[in-house]
Amino acid sequence: MCGIAGILRVDGTPVRAEEIDAMTRSIAHRGPDDHGALVEDGFGMGMRRLSIIDLSAAGHQPMFNEDRSVAVVFNGEIYNHRDFRSRLEAGGHVFAGNSDTEILVHGYEQLGIHELATRLAGMFAFALYDRRRRKLFLVRDGFGIKPLYLRRGAQQLSFASELRALAFDGQGKPSIDPSFAHTFLRIGHIPSPNTAFAGITKLAPGTVLEIDVATGASSSHRFYKLTPARNACSSACASC
Repeated sequence: MCGIAGILRVDGTPVRAEEIDAMTRSIAHRGPDDHGALVEDGFGMGMRRLSIIDLSAAGHQPMFNEDRSVAVVFNGEIYNHRDFRSRLEAGGHVFAGNSDTEILVHGYEQLGIHELATRLAGMFAFALYDRRRRKLFLVRDGFGIKPLYLRRGAQQLSFASELRALAFDGQGKPSIDPSFAHTFLRIGHIPSPNTAFAGITKLAPGTVLEIDVATGASSSHRFYKLTPARNACSSACASC
């Protein structure tokens, strides 16, 4: 199952390794086999791993490219990773292990984030950090199978696979947003991308959220949208 979490601060306050550890420890049930973190200045991300593909240490996350300029934490499974790997290896990329996670860092190098996201077949939520460009990308699969929660403040963005991890991001415990009480009582759930908690949303399915690590400025791009099939009624059908 795995779980990821992270914090980005743009007010000069450093992220502490203990904060990332507390966030990932709260979702340790998602990944009892391994854990790891990357923390530098105002940014940190970590994960808990359930080892399924490549059980060796080569599957450890955060996972890096060859020169460690790109790092990723990943929850999910990429179904077409073998074919993708073959194409990337033909392009000169060198893989350290057999994990499907590794195609994300090399695929990003080769294609950029938007083309990479478009070509992935699977269920996934991941955070990819370009250390040279100082860009953070948060990506969720087209059907939204894997969750990714976001907590936004004036000077901080936090993300996690589960809501409970956001209680450890230094911003206090999430509070219920009373404005959604009527919606919940009327239809029995909170429509996505909203949640029942103030300031917390879900990353929309099939979306790349790009964040400038220096300023916190962000933009989103939808790379997948399910389009209903056209009505196949014949021209003789008067009711169409």
